[in-house]
Amino acid sequence: MPCPLFWSKKTSAGREKVERNKADKRREDRIHARTFMAFCAVKGMDINMKTEILSMQNVCIGDEMARYALNDFQLQVYQGEMVNLLGVSGSGKTALYFYFIGEELLREGKVVFHNQIWKEHERFSAIRDMVCLGQKSTLIPNLSIAENLCIITGKRKVKGVINKKAINYRVNLLLKQYAPELSPDMLVNELTIVQCHVVELLRSIENEAKLVFIDDAFSSYGQMGVLRILELLRVLKERNISIIYASRKRDQLTQLAERIIILRQGKAVKTFYSDNYNEELCRKWLVGNPVLTGFQRKSYRTGQVVLNTVELTGPCYISNMNLKIHRGEVVGLYDMNNSANLEVTDILVGNRKAEQGRMFLEGKNYAPLTIDDAIASNVGYIPKDRDGSGVVGSMSFAENLLLPIMLKMSLFTMFKNERVNRYLEKEYLEELGIKEQDKDKEVSSFDSYVKTNVIFRKWILSKPALLICEEICEETDITMRNIIYKALEELAGNGAAVLVTSSNLGELKVICDTIYVLNSYGNGERVKEIQKIEILQDPKQNLF
Repeated sequence: MPCPLFWSKKTSAGREKVERNKADKRREDRIHARTFMAFCAVKGMDINMKTEILSMQNVCIGDEMARYALNDFQLQVYQGEMVNLLGVSGSGKTALYFYFIGEELLREGKVVFHNQIWKEHERFSAIRDMVCLGQKSTLIPNLSIAENLCIITGKRKVKGVINKKAINYRVNLLLKQYAPELSPDMLVNELTIVQCHVVELLRSIENEAKLVFIDDAFSSYGQMGVLRILELLRVLKERNISIIYASRKRDQLTQLAERIIILRQGKAVKTFYSDNYNEELCRKWLVGNPVLTGFQRKSYRTGQVVLNTVELTGPCYISNMNLKIHRGEVVGLYDMNNSANLEVTDILVGNRKAEQGRMFLEGKNYAPLTIDDAIASNVGYIPKDRDGSGVVGSMSFAENLLLPIMLKMSLFTMFKNERVNRYLEKEYLEELGIKEQDKDKEVSSFDSYVKTNVIFRKWILSKPALLICEEICEETDITMRNIIYKALEELAGNGAAVLVTSSNLGELKVICDTIYVLNSYGNGERVKEIQKIEILQDPKQNLF
């Protein structure tokens, strides 16, 4: 049995390690402070005039019984500053959003916002001073824009009485300046998602908010929508409204950020300033591993045509479109506004009906009326909402893998489902990153990485002639894109033709053999010209 002196030395060594870690953290904080002061000096900003709007100290948010979603989290935000919180899925960004909208309690730590203090086990509530934007709109659908902007938050009232005349006048001024296509009496359920987010951002101006928190709300936007939001965020900064923009990757909006804070496993692990940001170093801090090398692929395209459209015309955007996709080929449909390209995929899977033209799949006439018709014709489909519509959340992973295969089974074979299920569990449990004790769990309980693996694996097993993927690289981080790239490589290598839609030309360039550019400009006109780009024939072609 070890002597007491041994335990004393072991305990002492542990304490020394803790103290060293604390000293390293204090040293890093001092470096960040000096860097920030130098940054302010270069930009001509007086550090003494910067007002701290938000301070979060040693914050823990999430389930006490499991690992906290945010653990010992530190954050300071100053007036008029934009901070980009950059993290992969599960890093804690959405937990912070849920805390600010009042759905999560503060488990540990202290939060100071606009001179108000929240301590342990208190629920955050600052509806007038903070505006939060998530993937889903927080506006009330059956109320008008004016009512959502002013009445809900209690502004423009006189002694508790709603002053409708003042409300309409004020809202009309706001809309004329920033959203002239909208009117105060329009109902929210008549608006597009971009217009809903514009109204939510205008709420911060109307309510003279101090801080706007955005949880990856614009990741599925087309180019025109992003530019519109970009201009509005500039207006907020000019009005000294602070912004926290949580995202999975750097995009056009993050160019406004003074600081980029890397979030990993619930902690702020690294801070970059706009002048010293390094993309390769950022990737390393995001995943906690060595920097991922660029994805390299080869072409599996053959001469055999899988899908051929002849003079295809849709109800809104496309006109007389001729498209050919070959066996083993990955084809991208690019539209900066994600309209014409999604109309094509809707027609191909039976969600919409073509006005004219013909489609041929493996030389046979192809005209699906529903998604089930398309699947029965050996066409796979991964929709925009992968986590929601791409899997059946109430079924196990093995049952999800079996779904497309069942359409090809005979009635006799279907009685052997249990045997097939056991085989799928044994074969793919480890590959999909699922633990043995979790094999019978509903897919809805798994994270996005496992769900995405399940979705692609089920189509790889099904061996479709054509797989249609809608915006598969949107709302993804480095790890997720690596999963998707490898799956597309395997599908093409197995001989499947793959059709991918996106509003991000750079993403399509990485994964496609051919890209069709069919830009819609949101003015009601059809796409007049379709440009075809052969990527692998001219890999150095400038697509930007």
